[in-house]
Amino acid sequence: MADGPAVAARAAAAASNRDLYGRTRRPLPRHRGGDRADLRAGRPVAPDADLGVEALARRAGRSPRHFTRALTAETGTPPGRFVDRTRLETARRLPEDTRDSVEHVAARSGYPSQEAMRRAFQRATGLSPVQYRNRF
Repeated sequence: MADGPAVAARAAAAASNRDLYGRTRRPLPRHRGGDRADLRAGRPVAPDADLGVEALARRAGRSPRHFTRALTAETGTPPGRFVDRTRLETARRLPEDTRDSVEHVAARSGYPSQEAMRRAFQRATGLSPVQYRNRF
């Protein structure tokens, strides 16, 4: 049973804030920029900004690979779905709060076109953006 101590060490490391080598794990840091984006909460302030993995990793002060792992661990979703969810949440909120045109909502939500936003909206809610606005 040579694996016994190794298994115990892995279990102890998982229960603490240390990795297998005794190093303290560091959570994904908060962005220190002026826009006060909070990547840990899964809500960047500007969904129309560059939300590619490289840009998000640079904002978080991590390599793209480490950022992907850390974001997935913190939010439970990979970066692509995180960006989609962020844009969709903004696209759902704007029609409720403003009377902006669908084209303007799509641009402010970070969608490349009105059609891309309509498809994402339809997939998530079963409604078009106009139907959603009329209902809520």
